Amino acid sequence: MLDLNVLKLIYHLLQCNNQMKKDKVILTRVDEFIAERVEYIASNSKDIELTKSEVVRIILHAFFKSQKDKDFEKVRELAIKMRRGLL
Repeated sequence: MLDLNVLKLIYHLLQCNNQMKKDKVILTRVDEFIAERVEYIASNSKDIELTKSEVVRIILHAFFKSQKDKDFEKVRELAIKMRRGLL
């Protein structure tokens, strides 16, 4: 028979595994300025144990929430500006 603590641990691991399956991983390259800013924010937020991944996820979340239904158009506009060196 399994100990109650072992069962709790197994349940917790299964919950974590289910959450990980829901998250998508996107890898991308960023320019030095963005990398430095993300690193700066994460390294100066050690008191709340903020990781670089969380910083990026928070920024993206804030962007999409602020744009509501206009995110598609805004991303296209920003892409054009970036390619022209205006961003």
